[in-house]
Amino acid sequence: MRENARQLSELNAFKDKLFTVVAHDIRDPIALLVSLTELLGDELTAADFEHAELVRELKGQVQNTFQLVENLLDWYRSQKGKVAFRPLGWNLQQVERQALLLSGTKASMKQIRMTERINEKLTVRADKEMLDLILRNLLSNAIKFTGIGGAIDIRADLEGDMIIVSVRDNGAGIDDQTSELLRLEEPFLKSMVNGDNSEDMRFGLTLIREFVRIHGGSLWFQSEPGVGTTFSFTLPASAGGLASFDDGGMKEEAYESDFGGR
Repeated sequence: MRENARQLSELNAFKDKLFTVVAHDIRDPIALLVSLTELLGDELTAADFEHAELVRELKGQVQNTFQLVENLLDWYRSQKGKVAFRPLGWNLQQVERQALLLSGTKASMKQIRMTERINEKLTVRADKEMLDLILRNLLSNAIKFTGIGGAIDIRADLEGDMIIVSVRDNGAGIDDQTSELLRLEEPFLKSMVNGDNSEDMRFGLTLIREFVRIHGGSLWFQSEPGVGTTFSFTLPASAGGLASFDDGGMKEEAYESDFGGR
């Protein structure tokens, strides 16, 4: 029994080391491919329409693969306890607008209007790196499944000592079967390993759910096919943020990004 336990321990250690090496060896060349496809896309002229369409498709596939690898690495680190949790007070509006700027290029390609409605005084107690990843993934999913000329709205509401953040789109929505799969806890399903478009979405949501739970919050979604989807999650409010509010202090400003349809 002791010998079997020793061999199993060594096998697990080797597996962990092999996973880390392989994942990083995959990540670096994909990151290079992302840069090369972006440069190639910039050099193509409108006259070269046929090749431009091919490059756009290639660029999208490479970026999706890169995002999946990034999520895989983040999820692996979280499962191994290698993700440091350092919660601090952050202005939610500023953090959200940074995420909107990073997502702006993708949104502008589809002429998607992104609107943010978050109180300028609202602050959360969160790990900045985790919060960035949560917002980045939710916005990426919303853009991916929203059609040309669509809209994405981000808002936050204070309820007690928690803040509810919602990302709503008017995209294709999620069918009932996929909704059931996305609500399961397992990060992988055999039915989703054959190129299903929701595979990377499901894996990203698994990572988001884990990081939200680390903060003591929860993640849920509502969706209607052909109407759109709303993803919501909760985070603890910062004590300083709560102290700054009074009955007349809930000033909410609508902010539309400079990207997409306006």
